[in-house]
Amino acid sequence: MAMKKCKECGNEISSSAKVCPNCGKKQKSIVKISILVIVILIIIIGIASSGGNTTTTSSDSSTNSSTTKSEKFTLVSDEMTTDSIGSCYIEGTIQNNTDKTYSYVQVTFNIYDKDGNQLGTAIDNINNLEANGVWKYKAMGLTSEKVATYKFVEITGY
Repeated sequence: MAMKKCKECGNEISSSAKVCPNCGKKQKSIVKISILVIVILIIIIGIASSGGNTTTTSSDSSTNSSTTKSEKFTLVSDEMTTDSIGSCYIEGTIQNNTDKTYSYVQVTFNIYDKDGNQLGTAIDNINNLEANGVWKYKAMGLTSEKVATYKFVEITGY
């Protein structure tokens, strides 16, 4: 018979004991706790991987996308500017091509130096992008390096 120590009083008890015969403390089963943790993790991973109503649209940098029926969003325009301290801004417009109001929409660009090294990202987001609405975004990228180019990554929304 395998033995273990009581979590409360420290006396050796049977590993199958549900209650310590010395102090009366209820013994928790590590197997039950482990199974519970695994089930909770599976549920969380399932919910996270479903992603709700997330939509992603991708396009090449610095080009206007044409609207098609299958795209939820269209990057209509994009242009980069930098300020005196090196922060870059990519500004333009995004069209919601659906009859649905999205509670959250985000646009992401990768930013690069003159040698093509990625310096970071420029991101902007909006709440409640109305059905068939146009969003005038201003994505900001923070870096101490001089930004030379950028590339459109995605538009996500739910």
